Amino acid sequence: MAKDEEEGRRQAYLAALCIPLWSPRHPLPGAQPSVPLDFVPWLHGEAAPEVAQTPAEPEPQPAAVRGPALASHAAPVSTKPAEPLKVVAKPASGDQEQFPRFICRVQTLAPGWSAVVTMGDAPDLSAREHRLLGNLAQALGGDVTDMQPCEHLRWPLNRNPALDHSAGAMVEWLSHALRLPHGRCVVFGEVLASHVRAALPHLVVIAAPFLSELLDDPVRKRELWRSLHG
Repeated sequence: MAKDEEEGRRQAYLAALCIPLWSPRHPLPGAQPSVPLDFVPWLHGEAAPEVAQTPAEPEPQPAAVRGPALASHAAPVSTKPAEPLKVVAKPASGDQEQFPRFICRVQTLAPGWSAVVTMGDAPDLSAREHRLLGNLAQALGGDVTDMQPCEHLRWPLNRNPALDHSAGAMVEWLSHALRLPHGRCVVFGEVLASHVRAALPHLVVIAAPFLSELLDDPVRKRELWRSLHG
């Protein structure tokens, strides 16, 4: 069988299977040179098989651009005023969702007097707050130079969500962490004062404003002085 007849049979079979035939129109760079061969639909003297005609695929059309030009095909705009969004509050599971946070400074002011100072974001008190605390200790009969070193307490102890960080757990922790003798205790920060009063019922707890508030408000400073000597 001649070479052109073999190629004709091969191409006829491929065409009958609806397999497209590709042939280069120009020499391909780097390809082995080939001998030009005329297409032979079938062998001589044989009827060519019926080739199924596949419908030509439509050429891809560019995607339609959505914009003002297609406004007539858009959904009709409702004239009904939009209802306000309803915010569903997450149900709180006790105090665990809003547990208290604080850093406090604990120290002795004078014989029979202790102080629990609520700290802010700063790591230590300012110079004016140190001076005010020393003046209060001196007025209560204490010696600033003999004041014991202060202790810093922080709540919550860690960020582990599996632990109980509620106010009840904090009060129980304060009952052990605040090692204060019997007497009077001045708590600077009314919110923390209520927790100290619940944790240490044997103490006489005097709630006072923050040191920064006392520095800015002489009236409240005078009221605190009266309560300390009441």
